[in-house]
Formats: sequence, C-alpha cells, structure tokens
Amino acid sequence: MSPPRRRRVVLVQRMLPHYRIEPWNRLAAALARRDIDFEVHAGQPLPGERLVDGRSEVPCCAPLENVYLPGGPWWQTVLARLKGADLVILEQANGALVNLPLLIGRATRRALGRDRQERDPNAPPGFPRLAYYGHGAHLQAPEGPSLRKSMKRALLRGVDYWFAYTALSRDIVTGAGFPPERVSVVENSQATLGLRLSPEERRAVRAGFGMGEGPLAVFCGRLAAQKRIPLVVAGCAAARALGPDLGLVVIGEGPFGGWLADAAAAAPWIRPVGARFGEEKARILAAADLFVMPTGMGLSVLDAFAAGLPVATTTLPGHNPEIVYVEDGRNGIVARPAASAAGHAPQALGAAIAALAADPVRRAALAAGARAASARYTVENMVGNFVGGIEAALDPSVPAPAAAARASA
Repeated sequence: MSPPRRRRVVLVQRMLPHYRIEPWNRLAAALARRDIDFEVHAGQPLPGERLVDGRSEVPCCAPLENVYLPGGPWWQTVLARLKGADLVILEQANGALVNLPLLIGRATRRALGRDRQERDPNAPPGFPRLAYYGHGAHLQAPEGPSLRKSMKRALLRGVDYWFAYTALSRDIVTGAGFPPERVSVVENSQATLGLRLSPEERRAVRAGFGMGEGPLAVFCGRLAAQKRIPLVVAGCAAARALGPDLGLVVIGEGPFGGWLADAAAAAPWIRPVGARFGEEKARILAAADLFVMPTGMGLSVLDAFAAGLPVATTTLPGHNPEIVYVEDGRNGIVARPAASAAGHAPQALGAAIAALAADPVRRAALAAGARAASARYTVENMVGNFVGGIEAALDPSVPAPAAAARASA
C-alpha cells in the first residue's frame, strides 16, 4: 500500500509583519509532523506603514510583489502558485483583489458539480478548498451601513472553512449564516516577553524617561486614528483631576506623533518614547502600573498581559477582535461611556484609570488576572487551534475543533 499523499496548505497574506514570524514558523513545523506542507505567500507592506517585513525570517514564505492600486486595493500574482494546493487560506479583506477569481471559481465549480474533493477527501486536488482567516467584519468602520461592510458580509460565505481570530469573529461569521461546524477559533496571538523587574530596576527605567514613583500608565501601539490618542491623553488628564499624580508613557509611532509631541510639550507628565521592540519595550511595560487603550485594542493587549498590567479600555466602537481577551473585573476595567454622549468618554475612561491608579490592592488582583490571560493566549495555543482547524478544513467530514490549548502541537 502506498503511503498517504502529503497535503499542501497555502496561506496568502498581504504582508508578513514581525509579529507573525514565530506563529508561522511554529505552524509549519507542527503541520510537517502531520505530513502537511505549509506555505506562506506574502507581499511587501506600504512604505508609510513602517512595519518590519518578516518574510526573510520565515523559511516557508515565498515572497510576492504587491501591486497597490489607488484607493487601497492590491493585486498579487499568486494564482499560478496555488496549482496543486489542497487548501488555500485567504485574508478576509475587501482590498485583496486576488480573492475574487478564487471565490468565483469555487462558486462555479460547485454550481456545475465538479468539486471532486467534496465527494472524496483523498482525491488529488483539482480546485483547492478555500478558507478565510480574519476578523469577520470591518470592525473599525464608522457606525451605520457602508459599501465596505456590505461587500465583506456578502463575500463571507463564499469559502469552505473559516479561521476566526477570536470568539467575537466566530460569532460574527456564524451570525451571518456560515455553518458553525466549519469555523475554528484561532485565538490570535503573538510572541511576548514578560519581564519582572526589581524595585531598583523599575526606578531606573522610570528615571530614564523622567518619571518618579507615582502611578504610571502606558500606551503601546501605532499612533493612528483608530487608537484615538487624544482620548488616551484626555482620559489620563481626567484621571489626574480625580487625584492620582499619574504619569503616561506612550510607546509607538504613527500619524498622531506630531499631535502627541505638542501635547507632551505642554504637559510634562506625558512621555512619548517612540517605537520600541523586544526587551526594551518589555522593560518599559514592566516598569508601568496599568495599560491604557480606549479603542483599537489588538494584539498589544498580550504585551500588557505578559507584563502583568491591568488594562483600562472602553466599550467605544473600533476595537479589533482581541478585545474579547479583556475581562472586566478580572484582568482590566472596561469603561462604558454613553453612546449618545461622546464628550463623556474622557471622564468615563478617566474614572476607570483613576480607580486603578489609586488602589494597589485591586491593581494587584487584576495583574494576576492579566498574567493568567497571558498564559492562555499563547502562540502555542494559536498554533494548536490552527492545526486542528486545518485538519478539519482538509476533510469535510471532520467538524471544527473547539478552541483549546494544545501543548503537543
């Protein structure tokens, strides 16, 4: 009897930023142990994004050249590379123009009854199965209907399988009518470096950017509109008005860097320190007392958790799927400003920050919850969830596994 045919899985991404290096390398190794070949095909980021291109550090990555068109869409010459693949995982993005011929091809073959793999999972691949990996919706879009939202929802059901970032993404996908037994929750993650500093080390780090012993908040992320940097500053200012002598350190770069520099020039309790990575970033986080991000919460929450930092955020729209990792009263505080009173947001956020800054006992309890979350949302867990999902996606008779840590992956 001949050995089982090795299967081939291809992930197509617009780019491969540095925080995807470890997940994709680990996933390739885990799949290889199951006789599954894994490839990543990714292009270059836009120059203005200032992201670290990680393609050269992922051996299974085949670089592409993105052709960026006016208005944001991009084309990738990747279709010929997909020949013979068993499963192609696509980025759920309206701008990914290469998705369209693949989705149309799948729909056509199904309509004509020519999908051999649906009848026999062990058949050699003709047209590959298709899967999406994504948020499920355009979560940063303004409230109300829009063409982008409608397009994303219309194309959502055009694949055979779904890899949802988090449980929030799963609920969006299944709520739109996609079969829940064909959805895996990946529990999106990235590598983190949680450090513990001695009191002397904490003082030294703080002194390095002119901060003393008072409570210290930190923001870490891109200084973009989605993150609402003015609200971060206004919330911390509102907290200071309630009593604590709070300082704010801002890690990151982006379009709001100039605005932040002006704000810091007028308020010495604000310290922008620019983009920091690796141990340098981890040391700053470890010297802080709490993490502030009112909107746009994403993978940076895992840096906060790794440092044992309680998180202060809000229910305002614009978060990424990782917002579900923040549990109010367990690893952070979620302020709930009235939707009808946007001007109340700084006060609501400020009250949450002040409550954390002024109560070290509560802060310690939430810090323990943050570290527990860090132990759950790991790269190992993400890879295990991905492996189980890929095995289910390759065989329609296998239901999607529940999201759970898989140390053996």
